[in-house]
Amino acid sequence: MRSGALTEGVAPAGRRCPVCEAGELLYNACRHELDPMSLDPSDLAAKAAAAPRTGDAFRIGFAAPRLLHLPFAGLRAAGEVAGEGGMAGPGRVVLDWLGSDGSSLRREETTIELPAPGAAPAAFRFEFRDDSLPAGPGRAIATLLDGDDAVLAISAVETLVLRVADLPLRDQQVALPLRSMRIEDLPAFPLGASVPAAGEGADHRLVMRAPAPVQLLPMDAADLAGMLAANGLPKRFSQRSYPLNGLWVGVMHGATVMGQTGCVVGAGGIADESWGALHPRTPPFYQIRPFLEPWSEPERCGDVGIWWAAPWRKHNYYHTHAEPLAALVQLEMFRDLGGAPDFDILLPDLSGWTKEAVDLLGLDDRRVRTIGRRCLQPERLYWPSAVLRMNVGIEPLLRSVCRRIRAAALARAEAGTLRLPEAAGRPELIYVARTDSTIRPMLNEPELIEALRARGVRIFVSAELGYAQQVLTASRARVVIAPHGAGLTNIGFAARDALVVEIHPHFYTSPLYLRFAQVLGQRYRAFTAPEADPAETEAKAWRLDVPAFLAFLDPLLEAEAKAGRI
Repeated sequence: MRSGALTEGVAPAGRRCPVCEAGELLYNACRHELDPMSLDPSDLAAKAAAAPRTGDAFRIGFAAPRLLHLPFAGLRAAGEVAGEGGMAGPGRVVLDWLGSDGSSLRREETTIELPAPGAAPAAFRFEFRDDSLPAGPGRAIATLLDGDDAVLAISAVETLVLRVADLPLRDQQVALPLRSMRIEDLPAFPLGASVPAAGEGADHRLVMRAPAPVQLLPMDAADLAGMLAANGLPKRFSQRSYPLNGLWVGVMHGATVMGQTGCVVGAGGIADESWGALHPRTPPFYQIRPFLEPWSEPERCGDVGIWWAAPWRKHNYYHTHAEPLAALVQLEMFRDLGGAPDFDILLPDLSGWTKEAVDLLGLDDRRVRTIGRRCLQPERLYWPSAVLRMNVGIEPLLRSVCRRIRAAALARAEAGTLRLPEAAGRPELIYVARTDSTIRPMLNEPELIEALRARGVRIFVSAELGYAQQVLTASRARVVIAPHGAGLTNIGFAARDALVVEIHPHFYTSPLYLRFAQVLGQRYRAFTAPEADPAETEAKAWRLDVPAFLAFLDPLLEAEAKAGRI
């Protein structure tokens, strides 16, 4: 919802005003609304009962989520006073923070000019610049007073529906942390060099590698020409290099980790990288989700490394390998290079294939702890850069992740604790299907699968295999064929000299797996589907010219066979 007119919220079904029996409460339209959770502090109840009822009421609205909890970062809470109260002049808005037992924990107030009849709503703002907001479950009640301290309206913040305001996300905004910081802006020192005394107890970064360009081998000229003919976008494929981000670890002292949300609050406020604030695609709900839970006071602990961030991200197969799993490897490298002598690695509760992947990565169980729903405050928090930004440049750490997981899966298979699934086709030829995906569907993929099966290609459907079985299946592949998608991450488990054949829809070409294949030492070819029906493109669906693709593929398979690779 865009910021603009005040949005009104309806009280829970069946709730009636205890003073005037109004059955529908819209931001104190009856001017007698009490705390909806029946927290009846006597002074507020008395004020509500004595509130005048002549004329139209004033209404208090907050541009903030309900039940905001930011005890560690400070809060900016904006609101408006609207309505036709029949009077103008000075007034006050008083905000009472209440504990779960109804006791007053903190009171703040701000002056306001009451809007005259027909005038625009009057805006007000509370700013809590310190970290002394009450922790744990609590509620807030706003009271509007006139210049003579007569009560004009009362509103419990919990009854307000969300209106996004003040969020640094294009034209959408939300009232959130007042104090924020960026890990990337912290002072940086080379790893191994002495940190100046002024930086010893302050947050800083230790640099493991400076940014540098990665040189690429030229892409096949015929593939580029085919991409251009199909209305693709070959510019990035013709580049000879791409920038590789620097590698560093942020060191934070006394920071608070807000449970499994991954949000971290340090001396400068909440870390922007930890809650997705910097990414333009972040949905507003994911921006505010960490702050809708009541947080208890943090538990103190020793030094830890954290490997996840930005809770809005989906557990995409590629990004999980390229970012959080790569961050685990980076933390181990950091420790081995003398960045920190002794620290544990903090994990959220894991399930599904992510849990399998971390298990195969082979972390030292003695140095791993889970955070659950607790807030923790380690003495030092180590935060690897691999997880703090989307890695689309192909960090070589991703190669290490895949090779370690591959080696562990093969060792378990050899020991008999892991079995390769039986499937038709030659194990060295696999096609990674997207029949289980609704994103960029290939409408005639069954036709392609039938033709590939006739050529002895094994069909690989991720949803039909466990994670370790995917790794084992890919480990035997010497030719990997696939439409563009996260499933191509499995080339990281394939043979070092494998041939990767990627199929692009005409409207979506990405050099991601070209770069990954070259980091792995694999060979790469690309086929781009010709422009499709505009109606299908609108729905992000497409059709492959199967005969044209097979005419492209068959000579490649013949060359591989002649070279003895398949």
